[in-house]
Amino acid sequence: MVVHIDTREYSVKLPLPPQFDDNITNICSCNGLVCFTNVGGEVVHIWNPSTRRFKILPAPNKRSDYYQNGIGFGFDSVSDDYKVLRIVMWEVIPGRCSKLGAELYSANDDSWKEIEVPIITLERVLTCPASKSVYSKTGVVYLETHHGLLSFDLHNEVLGFYPYPNSKIKSTIFDFEGSVAAIFGSQVHDNVVPSLWILDVVCGEIIFISRLYWEDSFKLCLQPNFDDRDFNICSCNGLVCLTDFLNHVVYIWNPSTRRFKILHAPNKRPNYFEAGIGFGFDPVSSDYKILRLFHVFVHSSDASDIQLVIKAELYSANDDSWNDIKFWVEEERRVCSVSR
Repeated sequence: MVVHIDTREYSVKLPLPPQFDDNITNICSCNGLVCFTNVGGEVVHIWNPSTRRFKILPAPNKRSDYYQNGIGFGFDSVSDDYKVLRIVMWEVIPGRCSKLGAELYSANDDSWKEIEVPIITLERVLTCPASKSVYSKTGVVYLETHHGLLSFDLHNEVLGFYPYPNSKIKSTIFDFEGSVAAIFGSQVHDNVVPSLWILDVVCGEIIFISRLYWEDSFKLCLQPNFDDRDFNICSCNGLVCLTDFLNHVVYIWNPSTRRFKILHAPNKRPNYFEAGIGFGFDPVSSDYKILRLFHVFVHSSDASDIQLVIKAELYSANDDSWNDIKFWVEEERRVCSVSR
């Protein structure tokens, strides 16, 4: 695996152990460190891009008959310790009944230990596999499920659960001005009006509250078979980038000014399907940029075989245009497992 930081000249090649088999999942970061695992979650790495060093963590305790359901990574400022939370599940009755477990890795102790899972949390998360995670500067890691956020206090080492608002349309969770947030939408006929919700304290209770609505004059036109997997959100410096994968439309929204911009249509549209999207700020050129990845089926030179490769294009806010990004040849075939 080759990882580039800003430029190809500043890159590091990480030799992956056999357990990865080129498949990396559950990538999360904190304070410049990156934590990632293989698909099964038995192999966990922490990588420091600045020093180009990485560490393979001790093997987790829960391995046989378990499968990883999610992972979170953050810093406990009280004990000055980096910690990795691993959520696992196993079947009590095959195909009918499962149980949820959790274990925590401490960098100070260089070991894993089991974490108690409250019954109410277990009941709500059983059939809702956790996916993306967000680390809060308050020392709490949040993992999303289909019905709510699974939270973990890194210092007190306590799990919690916060249900989502009543909405079937939800983005992935993301950091917004230091708070964990998500976009929820109210569907009216064939349209949906998105709004920004964050976790906040109300009368001593932590709940989701609505912060901002997109203007009523702006609606996303959705297909009847709309699915939240076709709806992607990224955030950077208070700006929100929203992608409607079904209609191939990308928006940038500024909740502070309540203004939004519909970007020019990406170049690559026919005969492909979306793989992922990223949004960030380039301080060197003072430019907001969007990286868009998509899968394409291509024929071999003799037309005897069809391969799935990944392509990329980059949007520049300064240029207000999309441009192709070149992969190394081997990268086009090895990065095919990128997900949203």
